Amino acid sequence: MLTAVATLDDMRTSGRLWKRPDNGVWYVWYYEDPFHPTPKKKTLGTRDEQVAEYRFHRWKQERLEEEKLGLRPRRGITYGGAVHEYLKDFAEGNKEASVNRYRVCLENVGEYIGNDLPLSALSAERLRKYRHIRRQEDISRTTVDFEIGILRTFLNWCIAADWLDDNVADYKHIKPLLKKRQKQSNRRIFTDDELELLLNPPESEYWQLKYQFATLYYTGMRIAELGHLQAKDINLAKREIRIREKTLRIPFGKQKLTKTVSWSPKSHEARVVPIEQRLEPVLREFHEKREENIWQLYFVTSTGVQVTDHLSRRVKAITGKDDVSLHTFRHTHISHALNRWGRNATVVQQWVGHKDLNTTQQYIHVSREDLHREAGKVGG
Repeated sequence: MLTAVATLDDMRTSGRLWKRPDNGVWYVWYYEDPFHPTPKKKTLGTRDEQVAEYRFHRWKQERLEEEKLGLRPRRGITYGGAVHEYLKDFAEGNKEASVNRYRVCLENVGEYIGNDLPLSALSAERLRKYRHIRRQEDISRTTVDFEIGILRTFLNWCIAADWLDDNVADYKHIKPLLKKRQKQSNRRIFTDDELELLLNPPESEYWQLKYQFATLYYTGMRIAELGHLQAKDINLAKREIRIREKTLRIPFGKQKLTKTVSWSPKSHEARVVPIEQRLEPVLREFHEKREENIWQLYFVTSTGVQVTDHLSRRVKAITGKDDVSLHTFRHTHISHALNRWGRNATVVQQWVGHKDLNTTQQYIHVSREDLHREAGKVGG
């Protein structure tokens, strides 16, 4: 009679044969995870003992080969080993800066929980203690929550790789720990002085900045929509900008390697944004200056790559304020469109790509200049 293998660790690769009593079909019985032993069964599709023994031997050889090739990493994989595998996969489609940011974050967690511990040893309680230690190191709550967000993404990948059954960094486990999202009403818009600086940036700044900032201000489009604009999306004759789903090649990394991405607007709905009369001469001027790039992007950064929210640092530098970003242009556009330019709310909703009018209303802010302007009006 075929004998069972002694240890759980051996059972993972070697397993043992098992005959189902009711129908006589042979199975291989094995453990996928020696740290949390839940037996699994795989049918060998035969009632013949010799055939079962042959198929059982072949199954063991396949498992050993898969582990050698790294196709079936141990479910008892260490935290450090899992991070190594994840970063190799993550690096294939992301910028070097993003890979480094994820590496630093995941290594910070590894230093606390121990890179040699099994991945399954990570728990919500350990995360709570990790967060407490980081806060004692005078790390901002926003930064720590960002780190946990990266860990959540990593653990979701581990679940897809069948290394984990549950994500202990998921919201259901750590929601009480997270910083409450800043209310829309607490966000602000640019002052008139700040807008003047941004729409006429210093000559030392990259020359495309003022055209990018003007486009964001006068259209209210999202930064991802600006970053994925192509030359064919701009129709100066019809005075229209098309925000649409598309597949395009974009550069990434310091070597400006190219990857193909499929992109769609946040609402997943195409829309047309009219080019208003103040923006039209700006874009015509830019159209004369711009040079085509191999990615067919309408705007690029000073290093010749895609425009992203990282450009917010230039907004902060020019205004000298830390509480503003590229997204502040969207808030400013919607507020000015409704408070100053007298546009219809439902038109603005369609213009900026909101599905719900209530969302548009949350973007409305009243500036000090608006208050003085209203106070200066003489009643009838």
